Amino acid sequence: MKKLYLIALIFLLFPAPDIQAAVLYSQPPGAGGTLYQSSRWAPDGSDYDEYVWDNFTLSANQSISLIEWAGGYDPVKSGSGGPALDFSVRIFPSIAAGTEPDVINPPLVSYQTGNNAGETLTGAVNGINMYSYSFSLPVAFDAAAGIKYWIQIEASQNGIPDWGIASGTGDDGGYFRKIRNPSTGDPNFYQLVSGDAAFTLSGSACTPAIEAASEGATCSDGIDNDCDNAIDTNDTDCSADLVVISVSDPPVKKRRGGSFGVQDVVMNRGATSVQSITRYYLSKDTVKSKRDILLRGKRIVLPLDINTISEELLPTKVTIPAGTPVRKYYLIACADVGNKVTETDETNNCTASFGMIKVRY
Repeated sequence: MKKLYLIALIFLLFPAPDIQAAVLYSQPPGAGGTLYQSSRWAPDGSDYDEYVWDNFTLSANQSISLIEWAGGYDPVKSGSGGPALDFSVRIFPSIAAGTEPDVINPPLVSYQTGNNAGETLTGAVNGINMYSYSFSLPVAFDAAAGIKYWIQIEASQNGIPDWGIASGTGDDGGYFRKIRNPSTGDPNFYQLVSGDAAFTLSGSACTPAIEAASEGATCSDGIDNDCDNAIDTNDTDCSADLVVISVSDPPVKKRRGGSFGVQDVVMNRGATSVQSITRYYLSKDTVKSKRDILLRGKRIVLPLDINTISEELLPTKVTIPAGTPVRKYYLIACADVGNKVTETDETNNCTASFGMIKVRY
């Protein structure tokens, strides 16, 4: 009877996704009702904030369009945080050793749900109410086969945070977290601990920009390269796809005409590329537009094979034009400025910083 209950609970917490989306990866909720706090006190954060990252690796190139998870509120804290108002959903790369997420640099993608992600009560486990959540990505995330990624799901609350992601099963039995050090009181204590988080990734197993490139230079191989559900005999979509996956934050403030260093990472998600140029802009928002201010300075990116990256150890020096209006700006880095490389997608070359710079006289 208990086994049937657990099976039913899994289906309640992770209902079947839309028929258009296939389950690509899943760590179902565990049976114990354990919660791992992953929440912050909005809007500015607090020493009570704790975050959780858990890793996933896909066996094939796949496009993630839907993320679902399970979680709840720690009953010991008696509702101190209030309801979850918003969720941050982020995907990070691993550090070079692959043992933990690269939290020093910006995530590969970052989203805000803008609401409680469809919070739905699914029942109680060991006296703890459990809820299901889901978020459809505005733009699908193309995950490469064999690469270890880390997902972070974090609730925003209007009090001492008490929301946690449910424990899950089925991965390597470890997750990464930021907590308050119980010995020293340091609120920024990072560690790997035992356990898995409960989440499911759904989407399409066919990713044109990656799949076409991985199937040969001609793409005339009798395989569905362009994901149109047809066996192709003369596909030609074997272009590169250059994307800036991270850019460093600018300094907090700088005078007009001043210079600073920028570090960024460019990834090629498509076929082998030729040499390209990355350039940098100041923007009032995080979306590249013609109104943005081009900084002096550029980085030459040598040809990249499929699913490889380019990053420089030394920062690229950029200079703010003397006539730049005084105000705050985001820093935007764009790959393949001038469109010298033929790409499967010419709209995804740019990424904005999280921090802002104040340009002053």
